[in-house]
Amino acid sequence: MVNFIHISFGITSFILCLITVVFGAKTAGRFEKSGISKISFKAHKFLSITTGILVTISFLLGLFTSGGFEPEIELELEGPHFWTGLTAFILILLQILPSLIIKKRKKIRLIHRYIGYMLFMILLIQLVSGILRID
Repeated sequence: MVNFIHISFGITSFILCLITVVFGAKTAGRFEKSGISKISFKAHKFLSITTGILVTISFLLGLFTSGGFEPEIELELEGPHFWTGLTAFILILLQILPSLIIKKRKKIRLIHRYIGYMLFMILLIQLVSGILRID
């Protein structure tokens, strides 16, 4: 049951990350005839925080399903699924926390954009490695 919830949160966080990247690109003016609007910026911010929460929950559930909270069970730290999950969790923290703390966002805009794109690619790898995982 916990594994199914982990899978559900993982897939949902990937889809939300995709939507967040699209809203971020729209906010940055990457599409024709689009620009910064308060609605797209607020949507991007809300979706980023929601994605961060879902990735965190999915990561913790993944630790729980692999025996991370029970001392007598060996924690699975070998596979690419764990390492991409840990990387996604760290990138989420690097993506969201400075954006909430720093008020002059021009200073972090470029690195925020690169971390967002890397996070999307890591979550894609995470999703594929989770689907192809054979237990």
